[in-house]
Amino acid sequence: AVNNNGDITGIEDKIRKEAKSGANLRASGWASGYANDIVDNIVKIGYKSGENSEALFYFNSSIPVLVFNTQTEEARVGSIADIKPYKSAGNRCSIVFTSLKNGVPLVYVVYE
Repeated sequence: AVNNNGDITGIEDKIRKEAKSGANLRASGWASGYANDIVDNIVKIGYKSGENSEALFYFNSSIPVLVFNTQTEEARVGSIADIKPYKSAGNRCSIVFTSLKNGVPLVYVVYE
């Protein structure tokens, strides 16, 4: 969920907690943020907005992408091309959630 300040809420962001302790390579759980940019299969994420990059999510074609339309509440299978980064979409950038195991994304959920 997104609160009135535009902050993502309701998701345990374990990777952010573990990154502060230097253990981000072993992080497992959920991570979320706003898409800042996509460069060479790296999705740059901002926690408070897409304006800045504060985390990097690795992407490859074997990682499934689920795209959720917030207006119709329908989901479909997608790809990295469905992620709209702040660099090209401005404030209409995508919110991206990922499930991680040992720091490796298992699935992406992209909100449009």
